[in-house]
Amino acid sequence: MLAKRLVGQLSASNNDEESMISKLKQACDVAYTSKLQRMFQDIGVSKNLIDQYRTYCENNKLDDIVDFSVMVLSSNSWPFSTLLNVVLPIELKRTFESFTKYYTQQHNGRTLIWLYQHSQGDLQTLYTKQKTYSKFLLLFNKLSSWTVERMQDETQIKVDLFLQVLCGLLKSKLITCPEINDGELDKDLKETDIKMSSNIQIADDFKRS
Repeated sequence: MLAKRLVGQLSASNNDEESMISKLKQACDVAYTSKLQRMFQDIGVSKNLIDQYRTYCENNKLDDIVDFSVMVLSSNSWPFSTLLNVVLPIELKRTFESFTKYYTQQHNGRTLIWLYQHSQGDLQTLYTKQKTYSKFLLLFNKLSSWTVERMQDETQIKVDLFLQVLCGLLKSKLITCPEINDGELDKDLKETDIKMSSNIQIADDFKRS
């Protein structure tokens, strides 16, 4: 789907995508292809917008803003819906609030709806080069130990997805659970093996000295 390729930046060439739309114009009606064209326009406008926002941050000395990019998409042109209610980590919340304020000042009357399920991010740590689940690991900046239930409540991620991600982190041994022994980890650990009352900690090998 074109929308997913554009948002995920998976297109091999934008020129090829635009060429495809030109060919579709000859075979389809204008209403169909005009929506595809507006999607491309949104991507171009978003690139200019994020450049302007970065200049705004520099001029106003907003040094605590996370470096990020955003795509502002018109709701009537893209086949996306709002699915997730996510509680942002404090490290990201200020950046999202800052951009929202900037955008609404520039475009009075418009409302931004964040589609977190289409977002992606990289977390750089001192102990591993692996890409991992930043929302989970950032919790350990607040506390050294969490119950599974409290982690889920803090992140507001749906339980089935939450346990799937937690299971992956346990298998990678980035985090530990005293109630789960190494034998269980070496086997095929399942989401059903994780209890909501269990305690989760950062693995000793990855704690700062």
